[in-house]
Amino acid sequence: MKYWVVGVFIVFQLLLCDLAAQESLTIQQKVWMYRIISKTPTLHRSLSGFLKYEGPDFYTFDQKVDYELVSQFQTANPNSLSFDYAGIRATSSGIIAELSVKMALWEVNEYLKKYISHDLEFSDVLYAQLEKRLVRKIVGQVKPQKQQELVQVVMHPSLPIFKKLELLQEYSIDPNVKLALFKEWNQLLVKHLFERSQWYFNFLSEENQLMSNLFLAAGEGSGTAGMLYEYELNPNDSTQKWYGKGIGLFNYQLRLHNGEIKPRSESIGKIKVPAGKTVALHSSLWGLDSSFKPMLVFIQGDKSYHLYSDFQYQELTPDASVGNGKSHSDRIHDFYIKEILEKSKELSDSSILNVSLLKQYVVKDEIEHKIKVLEFEIDSLNKLEGDFEKVIKNKKVLIDTHLYNLTAKVKHINEIEDKLFKKHQVISRSKTQLEQMVEVLGPNPQTYILQDSIAKFEDGVYFDLKTQDLVFPSAQEISEIEVRLISGSYSIRGSSKDEVQVCVSLSELKGSSPIELDSEGIYRVKNYYAPDGIVPIFSQKDSAGLTLASLKEMLSNSKYSFSVEIDSNSFLNHFQAETVKYYNDFSREVQLPLSRLAKYRYSEMEILVKNGNVNVVVRSSCDPIPTRLSFVSHNVRQKLGMSDASLENNKYLSVLRSLYELKHLGINLDSIQIGTDNFTKGEIELLLDIIQDK
Repeated sequence: MKYWVVGVFIVFQLLLCDLAAQESLTIQQKVWMYRIISKTPTLHRSLSGFLKYEGPDFYTFDQKVDYELVSQFQTANPNSLSFDYAGIRATSSGIIAELSVKMALWEVNEYLKKYISHDLEFSDVLYAQLEKRLVRKIVGQVKPQKQQELVQVVMHPSLPIFKKLELLQEYSIDPNVKLALFKEWNQLLVKHLFERSQWYFNFLSEENQLMSNLFLAAGEGSGTAGMLYEYELNPNDSTQKWYGKGIGLFNYQLRLHNGEIKPRSESIGKIKVPAGKTVALHSSLWGLDSSFKPMLVFIQGDKSYHLYSDFQYQELTPDASVGNGKSHSDRIHDFYIKEILEKSKELSDSSILNVSLLKQYVVKDEIEHKIKVLEFEIDSLNKLEGDFEKVIKNKKVLIDTHLYNLTAKVKHINEIEDKLFKKHQVISRSKTQLEQMVEVLGPNPQTYILQDSIAKFEDGVYFDLKTQDLVFPSAQEISEIEVRLISGSYSIRGSSKDEVQVCVSLSELKGSSPIELDSEGIYRVKNYYAPDGIVPIFSQKDSAGLTLASLKEMLSNSKYSFSVEIDSNSFLNHFQAETVKYYNDFSREVQLPLSRLAKYRYSEMEILVKNGNVNVVVRSSCDPIPTRLSFVSHNVRQKLGMSDASLENNKYLSVLRSLYELKHLGINLDSIQIGTDNFTKGEIELLLDIIQDK
């Protein structure tokens, strides 16, 4: 028996070697590639000019291309299909990575289906070996005659996770063993998919290597559209659609809940980034629904980058306003409005409950006063000579009546107070949940500036909307990027979420270099802020090629001068023009940074480049709402002479925005000269100390 196992392992290794030694694509692989490029918007835009099909067109009854018939014709007529491989090699490494991964997924899907249906003509040993690895996990848990049946449920490429879990309920095995089974299969599958993706990537790009892949799935696991939005046919009725193609290849991150296995609503993976290489993270989502807008959050260090799905074009964008559907960010906004803001209004002084409570307090006080008056009158009558027994008795009856009413009133007051307390508790719990929802989006979300089809983040990272590559500049040390797939929820509390799947690939960027500042020119960037904030939440620019990284490099290699200027006149005019004292909708000020008041909350940076010198001027301002600098410590606020929110504090907020911009350009703040017309030297020192920690 031992010799048989060794023999199978050797054959398995030889099979992998045969696959790796393959020097060209088979006609079957070419047919797959034509179909994948044609039906993937991003790939079609970049690669359709490099494929050629000379054959008849086939259409379905609703006048859509029938790719199944096209594939059959191409397979029977290999000369009808050709590719310009040199053209493909010249495209983005991210584009080639997506094509390679989808080729690997299609291949594994086709061969797994044949293996499970016992109709395999290729790679029989490979998949048998994978199956045996899984069987080891359930030896002793399941009868031998049922082991293969159970394992093939886990391996099935077309069954959604909910169906796999449902079928596994028929087997009486420990839930922890089931979890281990899924984990083992996921590891085997990911390893094999990466090896096959790597082969396709090497073939299509020649020199470059695919560094790593992530396959993530999130949501409730109820099933969704599959690869290329195609469906398998029902094995029991070939005239009916079944589940989405290949959706069983994405194994969810599972958890045990009350003894049952449940998919997690968010899916998280991590990718190692090698030192000294500019890399492209390329993502491809499928299973999108027009009612939802799944998000991808990339976290590196203390920064996060957000990308939103666009259902119409089946692509990603950093612009949250593009397309329809609810994203996690939208749910945060809705949750804040409905569960916190609106419910907080119910607890305001003018709310029905509080007005009613105040009335009850007044009535209670009146009753208590009447009782005291009656008691005083009784005491007075007792001190007088004469027969006042009847009068005193009547007054005591009145006191009893008032005491009865007072008891009822106190009970009613307690009931109202209890309602208010419970409402406060609900809001408090909602605030905690809101914090958890926000935390999912990662730390310090980065803002971007859009130049043509490039969304540039201030730290040099950029997203290419055409190639769908998120590019990270090279770093001196190995780093790690965390990827979070956040599905769209059906409700604001997000207990149930739509199903979505993504593949993220890491490859070295080729054929691209960072845009540098010209030798001469004027560059302008305008940032907008949340109320009481100094970190920009939105940027506009009128200068091509401007990135924080290129500006930092220019400053480090130049003799430069810089200054900080506060737009005092504009600052004062705001207060003359505006008389508002508070925000009508605070959440709107955060979500929509170009609101009426937000136009005053800005910093404008002007960079003049001439003869190797760079002059940087920052003008900042704030809106007319009094600030209290909530991000500054109580001790520092005391030193600045502020206790509550006031207009006088706004000048500090304005200059802090300027200082923050300059600090993040790498400028030594100790060398900055700030005019003393608006600030004392002591205030300037305190402001510099504040910004050093930001």
